[in-house]
Amino acid sequence: MAIDNYFQVQDGIFHYLDWGGEGPLLHIAHATGYCAGVYTPLAERLTPFLRVVGLDDRGHGRTTVPADPRKLKNWNIFRDDLAAFFRTQTGPVIALGHSRGGTASLLAAVKYPDLVRALILIDPTILPFSWMWWWFLAKRTGLARLVPIAYRASKRRRVWPDRETI
Repeated sequence: MAIDNYFQVQDGIFHYLDWGGEGPLLHIAHATGYCAGVYTPLAERLTPFLRVVGLDDRGHGRTTVPADPRKLKNWNIFRDDLAAFFRTQTGPVIALGHSRGGTASLLAAVKYPDLVRALILIDPTILPFSWMWWWFLAKRTGLARLVPIAYRASKRRRVWPDRETI
């Protein structure tokens, strides 16, 4: 069973789950639109081997730190949020990241190698450099909503009628 924890930063409060466990520290970084709790089934299976934690990123879950999309020009803020969280833990972490969480974990490992001992990336959102000008153009013209993965992410539910539906 996960224990709710919080840590304060200048902009607000970050929420994270600690599933406990024995062994090296593993952090699970969630995908956009999810929160740490989604990974509970995975975390619980890993606790015999690892101590597992998961942060709710800004704009997600129970975290109150703001995430104004107009101000988020790149993912460095998520990288730095992870680094701030990793510094509250004891020793370097194994950073497991899913989708955007994988990219943020990778960015944290590159910029702060002393905080990350290993990376596990699940479907990280990494685009080839040659695609960047297309993506820039799509964002500037408002056509990014026509990109299937972005469109589907924007349609994810925020409210569910009941636990069974989730």
